[in-house]
Amino acid sequence: MSTGLRITGYLAILRKHFVLLASAIVLVLASGGIYLWRQAPIFEAEALLLIEQPVMNLMGGGAKRNYFAISQAALNTELFLLRENEEPALRAIDQMENGPGALPEPPTPPSPTPPSPTPPSLTPPSLTARSTGNSGAGAPNDSGADVPLDPEYQEELAAYEVRAERHRERQTAHRAAMAEVGYTTATLRSRVSVAPVHGTEGLVRFSLTSGDAATLPSAVNAYADTYRQDAQRKRTVNFELQQRDFEARKQRASERLRAAEYARDKFLALYTTQNLALDVNPHAQRRGDLASQVRGLEQTALDDQIAKRHIDEALADAGIVAEITPLDGSEESAHGASLAAIECNLRMAAEPGATDGVTLHEALAASSLVADLARVRSHPDVDRLRETERESLSRDRELADQGVLAGGRQRVTVQANLERARKERGEITARALEIELTDMAHRARHLADVRVRLEKACVEESEFNAALTDYQRLASVVETQQREYDEARQNLTDLRSIFLARDGEENDDDSARTPLRISIRVPAKSARQVAPNVPLVVGMTVVAALLTGLGLVFLFEFLDDTIRSKEDFDRYVGLPFLGFIPRISERDHASLDTAAESNPGSAVAEAFRAVRTSILFTKKLERGRTLLVTSAGPGEGKTTIATNLATAFARKKGPVLLVDADLRKPRVGKALGLDAGLGLSSILAGQASVDDVVRKTAIDGLVAITSGPIPPNPAELLHGERMVEFLAEVGERFEWVILDTPPLIAVSDARVLASRVDALFLVISMGKTSRRLIQRAVESLTSIGFGVDGVVLNNMTTADSSYGEYYYAREYRHE
Repeated sequence: MSTGLRITGYLAILRKHFVLLASAIVLVLASGGIYLWRQAPIFEAEALLLIEQPVMNLMGGGAKRNYFAISQAALNTELFLLRENEEPALRAIDQMENGPGALPEPPTPPSPTPPSPTPPSLTPPSLTARSTGNSGAGAPNDSGADVPLDPEYQEELAAYEVRAERHRERQTAHRAAMAEVGYTTATLRSRVSVAPVHGTEGLVRFSLTSGDAATLPSAVNAYADTYRQDAQRKRTVNFELQQRDFEARKQRASERLRAAEYARDKFLALYTTQNLALDVNPHAQRRGDLASQVRGLEQTALDDQIAKRHIDEALADAGIVAEITPLDGSEESAHGASLAAIECNLRMAAEPGATDGVTLHEALAASSLVADLARVRSHPDVDRLRETERESLSRDRELADQGVLAGGRQRVTVQANLERARKERGEITARALEIELTDMAHRARHLADVRVRLEKACVEESEFNAALTDYQRLASVVETQQREYDEARQNLTDLRSIFLARDGEENDDDSARTPLRISIRVPAKSARQVAPNVPLVVGMTVVAALLTGLGLVFLFEFLDDTIRSKEDFDRYVGLPFLGFIPRISERDHASLDTAAESNPGSAVAEAFRAVRTSILFTKKLERGRTLLVTSAGPGEGKTTIATNLATAFARKKGPVLLVDADLRKPRVGKALGLDAGLGLSSILAGQASVDDVVRKTAIDGLVAITSGPIPPNPAELLHGERMVEFLAEVGERFEWVILDTPPLIAVSDARVLASRVDALFLVISMGKTSRRLIQRAVESLTSIGFGVDGVVLNNMTTADSSYGEYYYAREYRHE
């Protein structure tokens, strides 16, 4: 579908609902006009305030103090106070109620006249004198005599009285105007608007809104001035409070610092022998060395235990006992600190003679200790003695083998040498074994001593660590208190530096303290109207009116369930389609019912010819030529379709008979210009024949039978046998027979005739016939076993179709 067709379709929808569109637009525009008419004008006046904050000059050079822009946090605080603080609003109300201000002081009388009256009385003595009848006589002095008044002074007093009276009148009028406008604390605060000026530092736009444009600028200036004074006064008081608070903080921090330092020094005095300030534990290294030494001695002790077990087993086999005793015979000395006073002694376990006279040295010589003991193996005489023993044994065996006397004597000598060598080796073994066992005892006692010292070192390390932890805690407290003291002192210094600064100069005068410098850079001069915004309201009203109207139009169009296009027909109806019939314009056609004849070259005539062609190609009409034209409801143009379709058939193939079968509201006779008289009802009632009722029309090839007199029982007549005979007779005499019947939903006439015709065609008026009505009409036929053979879509507009069937006729109708 082209863009032009879519736009044309939208315009057609708007034309269809033009009344609704116009009503909605007028209603919304009227509502907007009433809203503007009822809205009271609101005016706004604004002033520009500059808020600055003194800070330190960190760049060096120049003045010691300097003003820079206020920080964003401080500016937000000031904006909040300007909006929410009630005190400036109260003082502004008082100042605005005073209006013109205070009356100037009256003129001073010349000496020695009495003092002039006070301003509240506003009545000078001269006026009192005139009111009492003493005008011009003067005023009494201290002595009771009248003093004449200076004429110039009298004139000044008279002028002063006039000014005072005018001042009172202006003040009374001003207060009345304020009361009428309704300036109160609550309303004034609710009308305040403050905002920082974009792209500036510290510049604030302060504005008020009101319905009175005359008093609004003065209200803005009064409010801004009272805020400026109140802010400076409160910040000065706040500075005093902060200064006292910071001084108290500094004093408390100083006391806590001295207490922490005293506790730390007192703790150090208890540990004078240990340098806790170095933060190093000297006992840790000693404990580590002793632990390493214990691990080495334990390994040696383990080796000694193994060796001692072997020695004990060998001594037990030889019947020898090793005794380790102190040299002085004291048991305490054996387990004391003097490890050098320990000695090992060897003795035979049994009494002499119990071991066949074997001596200690012989037993040691025979024991395996001689071979196993390392100290014995390393002795220089052991190998010599063993060689002597082997030689003596070998010589003894040789002499024993000789068996002679000389050999016996030699054997004695050899055996004596063998015994002497064994005894000497036994002595060496005994001495080496005593030394070895003594060394083992020394190492065991040394291990025990090192373990004792290790335990002592661990205790000392733990005690030192505990003391060091306490010292570090005290030192940390001192550092914390020192930082707090330094911070309090710095805060106090910064506070004084900032709040004692004025215009970039140092000033120690307390009266010159100013925390903020607030100035009115641009006072309010005039008020401008801000509400209602007439152009905005008018524009929004126009837009709302258009949107409301269009929305309602398209909403109604969306809720409309009529068949509006071929797409709707295909989607919701689904019946055989014969063609479109354009909407017939009375401007182009003299009669709607004969449009196909009055203008054969028009698009309407071409549309009926297209429908005729579609009917000719209907397979159901290969044998019959009786057609029934009806509609779902009234007013859908079925009679117009029937007459124009009969005209199209008459121009193609004649003769064609058009029968008005609507015995309730007939219209064919009027459409074709035929007078009332005999008709179909007459034939069905047996009062006339076909020849009596057939009438010629102004259209060649077309004849018609009107409905005749309206009977009381149309359905019974149409359902009778005479109707069957009538259709059979006209079917033989005419090429085409077209019946115009009442709507399907209204009466049952069309359903009665559906079984007696060759084809039934349904007329649907686009944009009028609803889908529910069509469905009921089709169901009324299908319930009796008949269906619709074709549908003609009537009253089609140019925008209703995207197929362009009728553009051909428009382009080529003159060919």
